Amino acid sequence: MTGASDSYPSDNLYFYVELCVMSNKIVDLLHKAELRITRPRRDVLKILVESGDQAISSSDIEHTLSGIDRITLYRILKTFEESGLIHSVADGSGKTKYALCSHECTGGEHHDDHLHFYCRICDTTTCLDKVRLPSVKLPVEYTVEEKRFVIAGICKDCHN
Repeated sequence: MTGASDSYPSDNLYFYVELCVMSNKIVDLLHKAELRITRPRRDVLKILVESGDQAISSSDIEHTLSGIDRITLYRILKTFEESGLIHSVADGSGKTKYALCSHECTGGEHHDDHLHFYCRICDTTTCLDKVRLPSVKLPVEYTVEEKRFVIAGICKDCHN
C-alpha cells in the first residue's frame, strides 16, 4: 500500500495540503451561502479566495479560467453577490471589480462598509477592511441603500 508521501514528493506535500484546505474552504463557503456546488462556481470562487484582499475584474477572472463563457461568469458573479459571498467595487477605473465579503455578509445584507484603495499605477483595488467608512448624517427624507468609498493613489508596492 502506498502512502500519501509515495504519491506526492515531500516538496509537493505542502502544496497538496494547501490545495485540500482551499477546496474545503470553497465548498464550505458555497454550502454556507446555500448554493449548489458546480465546477464553474468552485473555479470562480477559488480565484476570488486566492486574490485575498485584492478586488479582481470579471475580465481578469475570464482570462484566468479557460472555457468559461462571459454570460456564465456574470451569472455566477451576480449569484455570489446576491448571496453575500462577494461585493462589487466601482473603483473609477471603468471596470467593476469583485472581492470576497466578510463572514458577516448574507444574501439580504452586506456589511462591507470599508474603504477601497485603487492604485493608479498597477491598476489594483484593495479592500482595506480595517478602515471603516465615516458616518454621514443625511436629512430625514433620504434613505441610504449602499455606501461606496474609493480612494485613488499609489499603493505601498508601487510606492517602493
